[in-house]
Amino acid sequence: KTNLESIIRLSSTLVPHVDTISYINGTVYGRRPGEMITKLFYFEGYNIGQKYPNNDGGYTSLSREFLVYRDIHTQQILQVFQNPYTGVPNEVFYVQNDPVNGFFQLGDIIPFKRFSSDNVVFNLDFVLEYPNALDPDKYSRYSAGKFYNSAELFSYFGNYSELELATSNHPSAVVVNTWSRHSQFLPWLEMGTTPGSLFYTTFSWKCMSLSCVKTDIMELINSTYSKFTKAPKIFEKPNETSWLAFKKVVDQRRAQGLPDIVIPEVNVTRPVPVSYTHLTLPTICSV
Repeated sequence: KTNLESIIRLSSTLVPHVDTISYINGTVYGRRPGEMITKLFYFEGYNIGQKYPNNDGGYTSLSREFLVYRDIHTQQILQVFQNPYTGVPNEVFYVQNDPVNGFFQLGDIIPFKRFSSDNVVFNLDFVLEYPNALDPDKYSRYSAGKFYNSAELFSYFGNYSELELATSNHPSAVVVNTWSRHSQFLPWLEMGTTPGSLFYTTFSWKCMSLSCVKTDIMELINSTYSKFTKAPKIFEKPNETSWLAFKKVVDQRRAQGLPDIVIPEVNVTRPVPVSYTHLTLPTICSV
């Protein structure tokens, strides 16, 4: 129980149904066999969630997350990415994962290590393999194969002495955590079965309000994605992923007779080719 309450205090709060923000900032790298690793873009946004206890002693976690990709030179939020591997511009899809829900079960010991400096780290590692939402027979340009494969590694760093304090007076604890992912190329990079992979490396911290969110991201939220101002209230499944969200957009466009990919002419300094799966739209301004 102490182990479980510690990870809840670090990742959120023991106070039921209180929204907390995990603000995420990092970098995404790409690598193809035989080549040097390449910095592709920055990655920034947040998860907004809440937790509450269950009758069995565990906890339910309800959350959703919104993240953007940033240009490594200008720091601007990317709407179009000039792919260094293909030479083709890609429409950038923000991360809009809703929901991201789960359970913390009583009795599942989360590995941790205590250091002499009073620091403690809890590790949650996931190696994932499951059927790809993007069937390569129907989405060959966007699918790496029949199965999705990745590894996601979480580390939560806190102070052991703070976690020893009474939970009644200290339901939440200060935390800095890291999240790393090794995965296939994102579907919107349009690299299909090209050998290679992406490496996400991020760190994050906890906030109790949206005041920690960058201004340009908050402008997007307020104008278009307002549901990401609050955590979900009920448990739903399946969880959303970038692959599943991408599929929904492509399927909707196909049903409407539109191209799969719509490239806005935003901050594009090179000619944008148009193919049977691409449409170029002019825009007046960029975000």
